[in-house]
Amino acid sequence: MTVPKRVPSLVTIAAAACLAGCLSGRSPAARFFQLQPAADLAAAAGAPLDTRRAIVLRRVTLDAYLNRQQMARRLAPYEVTYLELARWAEPLDRNATRVLAENLRRLLQTEQVAVYPQAASALDSVVVDVDIGRFEAKPGDQGVLSAAWTVRLGTADPGVRHARELHAPVSGDSIEDAVAVQSGLLAELSRLIAADVLALAPAPQQ
Repeated sequence: MTVPKRVPSLVTIAAAACLAGCLSGRSPAARFFQLQPAADLAAAAGAPLDTRRAIVLRRVTLDAYLNRQQMARRLAPYEVTYLELARWAEPLDRNATRVLAENLRRLLQTEQVAVYPQAASALDSVVVDVDIGRFEAKPGDQGVLSAAWTVRLGTADPGVRHARELHAPVSGDSIEDAVAVQSGLLAELSRLIAADVLALAPAPQQ
């Protein structure tokens, strides 16, 4: 009598394949990135701001598609993908808020820049709200930042809303190059906001 050979189950085959893959080498590890303030920002025209005047960065919001740890990359006008191995080291809205605040301190030559809710909005505070629509950069291509912002004197002032779409080339081919360009775009946005702050609350005449 011939004993039939046992056919390995699909589960056994899959497990063996997985074990072989693990033994052959590790999967690529994810890398984590942060936006950084611009180190070379010169004071804005009209700075320094009156040291008695507080600046409150009250709200920085990002479009929902950006609120993921994985970096977003646009493949086509209507298509976005996410990079599993290139991730933000912290929530992007928190990172962008901190960078904008530090850039504004340097541009306005004042330490009186705070982030809500750590600082409340007083009647004589300059209140800044920022809404970011697109914020992407592709190595070897370009970066784009689409934003609208409102600068007002106190919370009762309706303020004036501005909107711009900023572009900058990404000359390098690495993720670091792309993140550096995104940091630069935030610096350019900071310059525009600082100019509006100084227009609303100019420094006292000497």
